[in-house]
Amino acid sequence: MSDDNKLIPQDNTNLALRKSQSLLDITDKILANKTLAVNGDDWIDEFIVWAKKYGIFKKKHELHKRSVLEITSLDLSHNKLTEVPDFICNLINLTSLNLSYNQLSELPKAIGNLFKLNSLCIQNNKLIDLPNSIGNLSNLITLDLWGNELTEVNEFICMLPNLSELQLGCNQLTKIPEAISQLSNLTILRLSENKLTKLPESIGDFSKLTWLIAKNNQLTELPAAICKLSNLTGIYLSNNQLTEFPESISKLSKLTDIYLCDNQIVNISRSIGNLSNLINLDLSSNNITDLPESIGNLSNLIKLNLSSNKIIRLPESLGKLIKLEGLYLYHNTEFTEFPDSIGKLSNLRTIYLTSSKLNKLPDSIGMLKKLRNLSLYDNQLKKLPESVGKLAKLTSLNLKNNQLINIPESIGMLTNLGDLCLDNNQLSGLPNSIGNLSKLTYLSLKINQLSEIPSSIGNLSKLTDLLLSSNQLNQIPMSIGNLTKLTNLSLSYNQLRNVH
Repeated sequence: MSDDNKLIPQDNTNLALRKSQSLLDITDKILANKTLAVNGDDWIDEFIVWAKKYGIFKKKHELHKRSVLEITSLDLSHNKLTEVPDFICNLINLTSLNLSYNQLSELPKAIGNLFKLNSLCIQNNKLIDLPNSIGNLSNLITLDLWGNELTEVNEFICMLPNLSELQLGCNQLTKIPEAISQLSNLTILRLSENKLTKLPESIGDFSKLTWLIAKNNQLTELPAAICKLSNLTGIYLSNNQLTEFPESISKLSKLTDIYLCDNQIVNISRSIGNLSNLINLDLSSNNITDLPESIGNLSNLIKLNLSSNKIIRLPESLGKLIKLEGLYLYHNTEFTEFPDSIGKLSNLRTIYLTSSKLNKLPDSIGMLKKLRNLSLYDNQLKKLPESVGKLAKLTSLNLKNNQLINIPESIGMLTNLGDLCLDNNQLSGLPNSIGNLSKLTYLSLKINQLSEIPSSIGNLSKLTDLLLSSNQLNQIPMSIGNLTKLTNLSLSYNQLRNVH
């Protein structure tokens, strides 16, 4: 099959005829442009006047006829334009044209004259269609139509042989034509914020596609052919209506990023373990109840977001994710405990598990030598293991809204801690070792049962915020006077008789 034949979609005679006519038009326009400078250049004077009116060029040098013909880049964005003057289409050396953030409802038919154009950006206008001559821009690499009012894709876009990035996001598209598969050089396809209920089966023909972005649509499933996208590295399908983790995705071995948050997914197939190159996995805001043991095969995973699901526990295989740096689990309301294997996550830097039913921490938590942020607020913790003191690099610890009765003495070993929040627990006292937290700047102990504060608190020389409201304090230690950087001291709703 010849290359020419490959450009004509099967079973679409009308489109084939339009393509033939388009090629004839291109020939005619090339001939016309060859005589442009000879036959007349009155348009150049008109362009110069217009360019000065809109302050198109920042350079102060005077425009003249020769320099106009040599223009390769033109930025007309943010000019409140309601139309594009026809003479713009005579700038046949243009390689970049930016028409974004105007009020354009249409483009001139002659835009197809700009044969050298490789970047056309028309973001945030009012386009409802494109002229068929768009198919003449055979050198176009990037076409950005984000934020318009397109209800369908002009199939002449499918005739752009060199197009690498196509942005159709934030329009009113309800479908994508099968003919789009003709864009054999496409590497990035952006379809977010439309009204798509499905993607064309022909999407599997995009052999060079690396990013597929279709967030904020109404997709209920993916075409089976998506498994053919052997070069895909990122798939972004957040805020759709998917009910299952697409089995076809599990066959895309080069995937590094999967974003499927805000769907209706219940189960995760064990085949997810095939994605050994995955770096970021976001499954937040679904209806997932558990994860398969095969999740441990994702040996390159760095960020795992499972927030706002219905997960009760994590598999022991979690400990195999030795590159994991961020674990996000907030709003899993029935989650009760971490597996002991969490201590094997030697690169973990952040844990967020909030608004759940966590009632204890495993001793192995102390093995997380690189952990910096630990947020466990809105849980049911009654105590902390002594091993928490081994988290030497911890900078932020949030344990508010739990059921803690005491804090272990080992907390004084957290010498890098900058923020400590213990609000709304059942603390009746604090360990003297709290005075060893030499880098602490923020300490909140509101809504507890504290009757006294250890004098060692005066050693916290960097403290700027000390919040002690709603306790049972009848006095505070004189050593607080040593806190010279303190700018926020809250003591309301106590039983203070005097303040030293």
